[in-house]
Parts: sequence; C-alpha cells; structure tokens
Amino acid sequence: MLLLLFVLIFGVCVLSMIGSLNAGAAFFISVCCLAGMVLQVRQKHIMRQQLNRRRVALQAKWGLQVKHLGGLPLPVDTLGSLFFLGDRLILETEHDLWTFKLEDLRKILLMTSDQIYKVDDRQLCNLLLAGSSRTLAALREKIRHHDSALHHSSILLITYQPEASDTSLLVLASAVYPQKVTSLLKTNGLADKVSVRLHGQQVNVI
Repeated sequence: MLLLLFVLIFGVCVLSMIGSLNAGAAFFISVCCLAGMVLQVRQKHIMRQQLNRRRVALQAKWGLQVKHLGGLPLPVDTLGSLFFLGDRLILETEHDLWTFKLEDLRKILLMTSDQIYKVDDRQLCNLLLAGSSRTLAALREKIRHHDSALHHSSILLITYQPEASDTSLLVLASAVYPQKVTSLLKTNGLADKVSVRLHGQQVNVI
C-alpha cells in the first residue's frame, strides 16, 4: 500500500509538471496520499507495540502478526497474533483464543505462496505428514484468487492432532519475511517439527 501511494504521488507530480493536471488538484491529491502513508506507518507501529506488550504479558519466546487463511471456524483474512510459549502455540484474535500443545503439533511447514504452486498436493501431504489432497487443492485455489499482497507473505501450514482426534490443518499468513520467520521457528522445542521450503528447496530446520 505504501508503495502504491508513493507511485501515485510521483504520477501526480509528473502530470502537474507537464500541465495535464491542475496544480491545486495535484497538491490536494498529494496531501491525501501523504496522510494515508502516515496513517499506514502509524497503524503498523501501534500493532507492533501491541504485539510486544502481549508477548511480554504471556512470557512468550516470540510473537507474529498473522492472517487466518483456513483451518479454524474463522473468516478468511481474520487478523490475529501467533505466540510460542515453549510448550504450546497460542493463536489470538480479537474475540477468540486457540491453544496448540507442543505434543499435539505434527508438522510446521513454512513456504511462500509461489512455492505452494510449484509443489503438488501429494508432496505437500508428505511434507506435512498428513492431510487430504482435496483440502490442499482447495487451499491452493484460495491462495491463487487472493489479493496480491499474499504473494509476498510467509505461509505457515501447521498440522496438529489432539488426543483421540483426527489430524487438522491450520493455514496462516504473515507479512514478515520468510527468512525472519525461519529464524523464529528455530527456537528450542520447535526445531524437530519444522520444515522450510523456499526457492524450490526443502531445508530441515535443526
């Protein structure tokens, strides 16, 4: 969004310089774009502060701002926070909280949306140690028709199996760079459950 606003300001300036746009209109549009950029930066700063305060309150090792893509009774694009407390993962949204015990987690697979297109459903099932190819095909279509911002996101596919229950798949997206998410997932206690697949290669996080 910030990049789009910057491009819009640049385009308005060019049109104003060549006389295709009234100077007053160009000034008004530019001010509105700048205000939008400031608002975006401020919102991101506030969200980071809230995430850090909650991480400290939970005594979590790390926290990530995420977007729900599937797996829970939540609308797609529901915003939330994912925390790792050493013995469990906690997913918090504005109104709900889910806890995933460490012993119930089967696999955490980190990919980009581009990589999900390149790996077939059977390979994904094998990497996740479970899952239905039908479910993964539906996920692929959901990501394909999603907004363009998702193409730059880290995709977390998490399989978990509570006692006496079937294996379930949770899909989350984070705007944090995959390399940064990889370093967070190397935290003690998760390493043996994590696989990273970036740039067409699978790397077991040790």
